[in-house]
Amino acid sequence: MGGTERRSAEGRYTIGQLAKLSGVPVKTIRFYSDSGVLPPAGRTAARYRLYDDDARARLELVRSLREIGLGLDTVRAVVERQLTPDEAARVQLDAVEAQLRALRRVRGVLRAALDHGDASAGYLDRLHRLARLTATERAALINDFLDRVGAGTPPEGIDAAEELRRMAVPDLPDDPTVEQLDAWLELATIATDPDFRRRLRASMEDFWASVPDGFDQRRWHDAMRALTTEAMESVLAGMAPDDPGAARFVAAFAAAAAEAFRRPDTAAFRAELLAGYEAGADPRAGRYWELVAIINGWDSPAPGIATTMWLLDALRHAVRRAPADASAEAAAEAGAEATAGSRRPAAPPGA
Repeated sequence: MGGTERRSAEGRYTIGQLAKLSGVPVKTIRFYSDSGVLPPAGRTAARYRLYDDDARARLELVRSLREIGLGLDTVRAVVERQLTPDEAARVQLDAVEAQLRALRRVRGVLRAALDHGDASAGYLDRLHRLARLTATERAALINDFLDRVGAGTPPEGIDAAEELRRMAVPDLPDDPTVEQLDAWLELATIATDPDFRRRLRASMEDFWASVPDGFDQRRWHDAMRALTTEAMESVLAGMAPDDPGAARFVAAFAAAAAEAFRRPDTAAFRAELLAGYEAGADPRAGRYWELVAIINGWDSPAPGIATTMWLLDALRHAVRRAPADASAEAAAEAGAEATAGSRRPAAPPGA
């Protein structure tokens, strides 16, 4: 080696010699020195920095720590023995995991924008804000959606309605999977969609316009809760909605609705009941519960919700099996309805 690469007469290295020995650029060594991470061992008479073997070993440690992404403050804590290397690695691991979570959010945002067909700056910014919401903010967003859709109904104090609301607010983990984050972004987009809110609100208003005077909502909720509890075991056991065994649950469902609407339980009434549900149906409502299940890590929507959806399917199959009876009874019932002033049933809330 030339003289500039050998140790100086005092057993120390100039900054240029240290750079050649370590492979670290002079500019970087100077930056570390100025930052206090690599203080020089001394100076020449001309005030040039000099480094010894301890500084050379320290530089190797600094470089290794920087290569795994540690910040300068953490590096300083390690080299000054305020942190052990294990503790420093833990700090960096936490930082890397935070970066990965941030990258997952970005990936979810971009995928949601592309799926939605809108990668504009405004839409991306909105998705980014949704992805960064805290748990409290997420709950507030969903509760605002529920408040606006069902303002004033049902009355407070109905346990089934309150339980339904609790289930409707998903619990996104602090470290969600890709699927859970994607589901949250989709759900938040649905819940803040003005058209969806309008349609659900209109469906709710249609129901209240269709109920007879003196409608006992608590009785309706209690009846539906008892029915779903009874049917749940069969649903979880895998009974199909078109299974003959589903007939007794359809009968109980129709009987509860007929009592609530003060109508006879006929095939025609069941057809109208189904029509009321389907008229107010929006595929986004079913998708909402699927997304809640994904976010909460459930295999399927909550058992109560899944059972309610199953009951509607069972009613649909029953109505399709009896179209002739419904037509015959419809004419006979028309006169009675005109006399009684009964209304066509709309989709009852919470069913």
